[in-house]
Amino acid sequence: MTEATPASMIDVDLDDAKPLRALGDNSEAKVTIVRAQLDESKSSTPAEHNIHVWLDCGEDDVDDIQCWIPLPTANWKEQDYKSYTKAVNRFKEFCTSLSFSPPIDTDRLIGLSGWVLVSEEEDDRNPGTFRNGVRSWLTK
Repeated sequence: MTEATPASMIDVDLDDAKPLRALGDNSEAKVTIVRAQLDESKSSTPAEHNIHVWLDCGEDDVDDIQCWIPLPTANWKEQDYKSYTKAVNRFKEFCTSLSFSPPIDTDRLIGLSGWVLVSEEEDDRNPGTFRNGVRSWLTK
């Protein structure tokens, strides 16, 4: 076999398989966006899209934190001013925590860092395991 020929045997060290842990509820963590994309909203809010981000806390044994931030729109403002205002406030916390201002491109978010207050909840897809979320974006 030459270096240009792919291996015919797959060799993976199964001893490297270990569960990832979640950070404790209400803990503070400095996070960095490692992936970001725009998703269509699946919630019951008038939001049409969410920014979906994956956050790394810098600890190799902690799973990435996923977070969806609803994008406030003029249409939402007309439909439900109170929930729109809550969404704008959360979006502003997100922007302030990561030190950027709109307009944004999801590619521009990758690599930005900020502080969050972490939530911990049972993973509904994997009962008995826990996952993290963002309770709030901190502005230190």
